[in-house]
Amino acid sequence: MRFALALLIALAFLSVFSKNSFLYPMNDWVDANCFFTAARSMLDGKVLYLDICEQKGPIVYFVFALAALVSRTSFIGVFLIEVLSFAAFLYAGDACVRLYRPKLALSSSAGVMVLVSFAITTALSFSHGGSVEELSLFMLAFSLLFVLRAVKTNAEVKNAEAALIGMFAGAALWSKFTILGFYLGLCVFTAVYMIRRGALSRLVKNAAAFSLGFCAATAPVLIYLFLNGAFGAMAETYFYNNIFLYPSRVGESTVLKLLSPAVNMLKGAAASLVTNGLCTVLLAFGAYRLIRRGKTHPNEALAVWFSVVPLAAASFFGGKLFAPYYALIMVFCAPLGAAAMLNHIKERAKKTRRAVPRASRVVLMAAVLILIGMPLSRNTRLLLYKKTDMPQYRFAEVIAKREGATLLNYGFLDGGFYFAAQKNPSCKYFCELNIELDEMLAEQRRMIEMREVDFVVTRGNTLDERGIDHSGYRLLRVSSFPFESRYFAYHLYERIENGD
Repeated sequence: MRFALALLIALAFLSVFSKNSFLYPMNDWVDANCFFTAARSMLDGKVLYLDICEQKGPIVYFVFALAALVSRTSFIGVFLIEVLSFAAFLYAGDACVRLYRPKLALSSSAGVMVLVSFAITTALSFSHGGSVEELSLFMLAFSLLFVLRAVKTNAEVKNAEAALIGMFAGAALWSKFTILGFYLGLCVFTAVYMIRRGALSRLVKNAAAFSLGFCAATAPVLIYLFLNGAFGAMAETYFYNNIFLYPSRVGESTVLKLLSPAVNMLKGAAASLVTNGLCTVLLAFGAYRLIRRGKTHPNEALAVWFSVVPLAAASFFGGKLFAPYYALIMVFCAPLGAAAMLNHIKERAKKTRRAVPRASRVVLMAAVLILIGMPLSRNTRLLLYKKTDMPQYRFAEVIAKREGATLLNYGFLDGGFYFAAQKNPSCKYFCELNIELDEMLAEQRRMIEMREVDFVVTRGNTLDERGIDHSGYRLLRVSSFPFESRYFAYHLYERIENGD
């Protein structure tokens, strides 16, 4: 019953606030389109990292490939996965809350889920919908639940639960390895907790179960990579490039290089306060309660802190960039804060003899919050547009007129033009990723100068402004459209054929 409730609430909020929803013309987020383009290319026989280059871990593309099997012409498959994962997160969060409030009414659970959904989906860190952070929240919430439940009942983590935690940790490694900070802290806490209890034999069994779960998540990835001879390419693209090229310090002095990690931590922490919006309030309220609870439930409080701090360090420690969605992973314990806040409101309402909303008013609460959230979310502005208004579909109409046409998204992350035109890239470097990789830039430039693609799309700067010899192309269309906080001019170039 509670999962069905979580599913309905997730469906209601994500339908309005996620660009993957059927209410939107498309998801124009560059990251989501990078994932989807790579996944569709894999389904059509291209090998990840060898034939198609993208920065995330293999499991991300496996998930988006499942979505593509549902639909290649829409994001409805991504939306279904998103709703299921978010519902699982809400359910796990509610289970964490009920550890400390076992008699929590269904209507109160619904209130917590609604408040958490509103806080997350309207936050700047929610970005556009479908981020790795968002799809990973349920894994963190369930992992925390298993540990908190063991500590709360003065017991140990069950072997089956340890195996699931291991599986989630493996999925994190092969999706976005910074999320492993959470599992590192949680495992350290659990090991120390069990050693102090003298449960060494159970700790060994838990470690074995964790390892089995980790291997279960890792095996399909390694099988895919080794069968396709792509392990070395994966290691370079996913690990080396993300660790050493994404957080590039080229041109920085030695002092700045040494100070950068600390500066990044401070910047990340400060930015997360802004990008998480109301979630920041919930997290602060939850942190306050954890400090108070530390007197009566010190182990549970430590479990949360041991999870949060390493996760924040891993998320913000490196990198020259701070994208708003980075902070979303920190909201995995928001349900605890939401429950504390609603309980505080309930206590205040009793003192002032005001009525507290019951089950019959939960739907009204959700509806009101969705209406309030619509002007707060930066995603909902896309609801005002139709497919025919968007550069992606306008250009797709032109591209479709040339049979077997090839396309290059040049100079920026995948803007959704491959998706709208239903084209797979003919180039390994199908867009410009956020890494300083000479090979990527040279290959894209070569393809234009050698006239190897039929159409080229740029954003912002024209090919002239980029200093590229494009004598073999003519500018065919220009279309301006808002993305995030600014307008961009998109340019469509067509290859000139002999006789044109």
